[in-house]
Amino acid sequence: MDMKILIILFYTLFYTFLSKAEKEIKMLQIKDSIPRVSLQYKADFILQQVAQMMRVSLKDIYPLPEVILQKNADLALYSSELTEQWGFDPKVLTNVYVVKKNKIYLIDEKAYYEKAGRCIDDSLAHELVHYIQVKYQKIDVSDFDDSMEMTAIEIQTQFREKFCFKMRKK
Repeated sequence: MDMKILIILFYTLFYTFLSKAEKEIKMLQIKDSIPRVSLQYKADFILQQVAQMMRVSLKDIYPLPEVILQKNADLALYSSELTEQWGFDPKVLTNVYVVKKNKIYLIDEKAYYEKAGRCIDDSLAHELVHYIQVKYQKIDVSDFDDSMEMTAIEIQTQFREKFCFKMRKK
């Protein structure tokens, strides 16, 4: 009889575990049901356009940053990397170039870009401006000021007007 109780106990615990796992999977599916966007252009093409707009000659000695979309981001790793770079935890994912890791994180929520009248490709262009500022113009991230951000916004806007609106007309 002890074996029957043990089996019943095992199945009860196993069923409880499966029920919790199913609920967690459903929650992840709900989370993943957010409408998302994807890049329309390859990162190397966007980098070439940005460099041309900035009048910078690209060299093969600097590897292209790894581009990580929000849906694929490890938020704990993101938080750690940004805390190291900025000195504080940003708490939410934002579009950013992580200098030491040579990574670019991008928001990929469709509503974000629709609300702003932008595209994810121009966000990548913006972050690639920062990449060029660090790698080619040798500006330390700790020395960034408003002029660096204004340059990034200017190039981002040029890229958007030249490429993003063209995508919408297709």
